[in-house]
Amino acid sequence: MKFTIMTGRPIEWMESAKKWIKENGIVVESSLCASQFENGKLECATLNGVSLFIEDHPTHALSLADGGINVLLIDKPYNQECQHERITRVRNWEEIGKILDTLVSQNVRTLNKEKF
Repeated sequence: MKFTIMTGRPIEWMESAKKWIKENGIVVESSLCASQFENGKLECATLNGVSLFIEDHPTHALSLADGGINVLLIDKPYNQECQHERITRVRNWEEIGKILDTLVSQNVRTLNKEKF
């Protein structure tokens, strides 16, 4: 399992994103800028073999889920209507960490349609 950070922000922001990753001790294989792709996050994720995505924006979450990518949706007031069989709602980063720890310990490589 590999971890990739992807942002939808402009390419000019990538250096600050990489700095944040390093400052927070996050180990990632790569960092990607989805704004460089015509179809944004879904295209970038598909081309890079992403099988699980952490998102809070409902439009992006639904697009990714419709595209066959599992999404951990961070629960926010503005995404309450967002539902899909590939979307699992999470409360916070602690819950996300527990899910990722479980996946890593199980050495899961393909998530298919599993819910968490």
